[in-house]
Amino acid sequence: MSFEGTKPPATAESTDHTRLTDLLLELCPIDPPPIDDDLLLIADLGFDSLGLLELVTAMEVEFDLTEVPEEEALEIETVGDLRRLLDGSTTA
Repeated sequence: MSFEGTKPPATAESTDHTRLTDLLLELCPIDPPPIDDDLLLIADLGFDSLGLLELVTAMEVEFDLTEVPEEEALEIETVGDLRRLLDGSTTA
């Protein structure tokens, strides 16, 4: 039996990361470059502090996360930080 040309099954983590990327693209205030973990949410993607809080709130709803305190949300700087937040909340 050959599996050439088939994709491996998606893991929950890869699916969540894809959903997070889609959410970023939906809420990004500019036409974003390709999304990678090193992108700065404010400098590279054009989010301001209010936009960042809206993004984190949208993540809480989309991924059923516990509420992230505002002070903690405002310390998130990169796409990688968002992924770590998501991964830390889903690996309990």
